[in-house]
Formats: sequence, C-alpha cells, structure tokens
Amino acid sequence: MAIITVPADTGNGGGFSIAQGALEPTVASGTPIVTNMTTEHMLNNDYDSQSVSNEPGTHGHGWNGLCGETGSPFAFHTGHSNNFNSSDWPMYCAVKVSDHFRGTVVNRIYWSKHTNACGNSDIWGTMKQLGDHTGSSWYDTNNFTHLGRVHFGGSGSGNERGTVTAAFNTSKYGYRWILIQVHDNDSTTYSYPNRGSVGGWGMYGMQIGYVA
Repeated sequence: MAIITVPADTGNGGGFSIAQGALEPTVASGTPIVTNMTTEHMLNNDYDSQSVSNEPGTHGHGWNGLCGETGSPFAFHTGHSNNFNSSDWPMYCAVKVSDHFRGTVVNRIYWSKHTNACGNSDIWGTMKQLGDHTGSSWYDTNNFTHLGRVHFGGSGSGNERGTVTAAFNTSKYGYRWILIQVHDNDSTTYSYPNRGSVGGWGMYGMQIGYVA
C-alpha cells in the first residue's frame, strides 16, 4: 500500500485528513479536549496591556490560559489603545495541538469570556514547526491555512465568565499548531477578512477540542 504524502489540505498549512492518518481525538463520554496546563503555546506581547495577573511568558508551558474557566484572573487583557495600528492589534496566540506526523484534528474553541470580550477573530492551522518564538515568522499567516472566521462576543456582550463556543475547521484536517488571530472587540460579526472597531477586551482561559 502506498504511503500518502500529499496533504488533503491544499493551503499553506498542509493539513492531513483523518483518512490519511490525522488523529481524531476520542473520549469515553463528553467532548475531547486537547489542551491543558502543559500545552506548548506562543503569544505575541499584545495579549497583555492591562496587567494580566498570571504572566505565562510569551513562549512555553504551564499556563492556565489553556485550561478553561478555573476562577482565575484574566488570561488576556489588552486592546486599550483604541488604535488598530498600535502594538495591541492583532493579538496572536499559537497553540500546539499535536506532535503527530499527520497532526490532530481540532474544531472547537471553548473560551471563558469577560463582559467586554474580543470580537472578530480568525483561526489558522499548520503542520509546520513554528520555531523558537523569535521574529514574526511563527505568526505569519502565509505559513497557515485559514480555518474559519469566528466571533467571541465583543464589547458589552455580557455573560461574565460564561463560555463561548467557536466552531472552525469544517474540513476536519489535522494540524500541529492552531493560530488564533484577534482583530477587534466589535460586537458586530464581520466576514473574513474584514474587521470592526477596536478597544479594550479581556478573556479568561480557553480550551481547544473536537466534535465529530
């Protein structure tokens, strides 16, 4: 039997299908979650302009920002410059979801929100190794496949510490890394690649998982 080497995903992220060997997370019951305190992540400095209490560092492991709602302080608190051209925007967060040579399929983000949440965001995936967090290549979207535009509520959306669920990756391809690119805190949903107004926003912990 021939070994499939050409990814089903024809985008720059090069994801593989489940039929090609991408891992499909499973659990006995409930929703498979692939992130936790030990998950490797990368953040640009734009995640924190307003004194995040639990500083994870911009590259590493051991961060409650990937553990869902734990009653902890903000994991993300930024955007207060009200100027898209400032260092606050966009905010990038890369999360490693697999070491497998065909990647792991994820298609849900569960994010505990602040009343003033982030808004329009794009989700990207890649099989590439992102390096050591130096420079900007690790969040260069030319190295990724666009997996969907999502919206997390935006400014004045209420439901403090409620969980907002975002679905993406409808093709169910497997990747090593998922990149979250936050564009604004607008309460209106815009289609890709448009964005709305910007301002301060906060979010608590998130989890990344899979729904069959």
